Amino acid sequence: MKVLSKGSTVASDLKFIMSSLCKARNLVFLLFLILPTIFIACPVTTTTPVYKVGEKGPAGGIVFYDKGVYSDTNYSLGDKDYTINWRYMEAAPAAAEFEAFWGPQDFNVESTDASLLTFANVGNGKRNTQIIVDSFTDGGLSGADYAAQQCLDLTIGGYNNWFLPSNDELGFMYTNLKTLKLGGFSDSIYWSSTQQDKDYAHARNFSNGDYATNYPKDGVKHLVRAARYF
Repeated sequence: MKVLSKGSTVASDLKFIMSSLCKARNLVFLLFLILPTIFIACPVTTTTPVYKVGEKGPAGGIVFYDKGVYSDTNYSLGDKDYTINWRYMEAAPAAAEFEAFWGPQDFNVESTDASLLTFANVGNGKRNTQIIVDSFTDGGLSGADYAAQQCLDLTIGGYNNWFLPSNDELGFMYTNLKTLKLGGFSDSIYWSSTQQDKDYAHARNFSNGDYATNYPKDGVKHLVRAARYF
């Protein structure tokens, strides 16, 4: 920085001051032009929450399954295509558990079309539930008293994407939660969304985790614990 000397003239000193102010102004103007570009060029990073099995889920339930990565589950029902991107499954809170019939006996929710079969494996609970509810509607039946429709109607913790889990999904609920005394499950029968035939549906015995078959759809009300993908 220039130091004003005793011999300097007022004019020269004023010239120096004005020059310095102009340089400062130009620097501010340059920064005004450059900084927005820097902010735009710098990527904004967001962190996706990581959950562990047994922890509280986003809806206030409890996480019972983690497939390790986010990926899509794709399926078609009729003329509609569905895509669900998910990694985890969350069981509804114990307070949201209820009893219900599975459906009417002598009523087959499946068809000979392979795309309308209810499967047992993981990733099919939502699809199965929609197949069941659609079949009731197509058959002129109200599903209001049955497990699948009641799961679809749930809103818990601000989320309404609940479904009746498939039999294998229900098995992970038992293994990852019930055996560790998590989730408030009972030593009772829990319905799955996997049909056996027109009269019977699959369930899980939560006293020992056994895969339960030959349960009449409307014989006895059994427990229902809804699940959701996220």
